[in-house]
Amino acid sequence: MTVCLILSTLGVMIFGYFIMRKIDGFLDRGGFSGSAYAASPAGGVLVLGSHAEAQKLRGAGIHCTEAETLSSVPAQAHYSVLFALGDSDEQNLETCRAIKRTAGTYVVARCCDAALLDVYRELGADRVLLGQETLDGVLAELWESRR
Repeated sequence: MTVCLILSTLGVMIFGYFIMRKIDGFLDRGGFSGSAYAASPAGGVLVLGSHAEAQKLRGAGIHCTEAETLSSVPAQAHYSVLFALGDSDEQNLETCRAIKRTAGTYVVARCCDAALLDVYRELGADRVLLGQETLDGVLAELWESRR
């Protein structure tokens, strides 16, 4: 019985060592910075209309591109996640409408007027922030969904 316990313990320790090696290698290669969630011309995270929220994402270790409007973003750029966080429903709805045609982009939009919530969803927003709701809840949701 003792031999079985010792062998089991050693097996768990060896398994843990290899898992930690994989995690260290992932972090040494830049973690998420080499994935689709990094800022690059071919993919990443785009934040429109909110410098403060872009700073919050950077503080959480997420590299992102920041712009005031969608028209200031290169047409050939593709983003995996887009945050439409302007103070204007018109601007945010137009962003949702324009990005809806881009397959594979997860859209988070700020809705200032709760009466427009269904319009945001119809135009392709995957997650809608009401009023001055912050990204904290969205970041927690995204983090949990990636596990």
